[in-house]
Amino acid sequence: MIGPHDVIGKLIKLSFDVVRGSSSLGAYGLSFQFIKDVKPKIDEHEIYVEFHCLEIMLNSSTVGRAFLQGISVVKFHDFEQTDGRLNFILELDRTRLETLEEIRNGQELELDFWIRGVAHIDGTPDPIYYHEKVKINQKQWTDALNKAGFLKYFTFETSFPSDDDSDFQEVQAYFGKAQQLYLQGHYGETLVNCRCAMEALEKGTGITSVITEARQQFCASKNAREDMTLEERIHLLYGATKSIAHLGAHSDGNSEITERVMRKEAKLVLAMTGALLSHALGL
Repeated sequence: MIGPHDVIGKLIKLSFDVVRGSSSLGAYGLSFQFIKDVKPKIDEHEIYVEFHCLEIMLNSSTVGRAFLQGISVVKFHDFEQTDGRLNFILELDRTRLETLEEIRNGQELELDFWIRGVAHIDGTPDPIYYHEKVKINQKQWTDALNKAGFLKYFTFETSFPSDDDSDFQEVQAYFGKAQQLYLQGHYGETLVNCRCAMEALEKGTGITSVITEARQQFCASKNAREDMTLEERIHLLYGATKSIAHLGAHSDGNSEITERVMRKEAKLVLAMTGALLSHALGL
């Protein structure tokens, strides 16, 4: 006698394949794909299987519920199925995804997947469940986050000139590397590349002198400080951000360090760098 416990495991074998990112309206979309391997024959039983949703857990806490993209059914009596894969779409708002990233903290991500559905065996419906513990490697996950646009919300979707100016290409290269290092959990190196991006910006725009002048005016006297314009005060942020980012050069592999760069500091400097790059380039 075939029961619901026979359906997944004996008749249908599922295995996690890949996670992909996609932009969604007001949310960050992640698509979890499973390969579906179906046994081609079964004797004398009419079985109709519907897949419904994927519940995702992290450290026994619920991440969210992903819903099937399209319709996926298996009919064993005539061996009819839609395709060989299941795609579940999970939408997360900014706060929930940021919380998930804080827990991950630049490491690999281990999730518990529970796929739920219903098997109709000879006309009798029974719930079915499938559990798989999956470790998603860092690169696959960060690629999905990039595709979903996760980094844009705190780096202000920084744009760069589209011409072939090598100085601006250098800025873009350093800042892009800083973003990826942040996702990978290399927070000290994130700061190093933020500083390099700021230095490349100074080289490309010639703003080094105005940053120095703003700092000198700020330190000159109380009256001089109070007379500073908004633009001059913003120039102080350039110098201060670059100064903070310089700490990253001393954060990794140095036994004499008293402070280690953590995620929240790297996030702050990355956000400040992105905002200042956008401001300096007038974008």
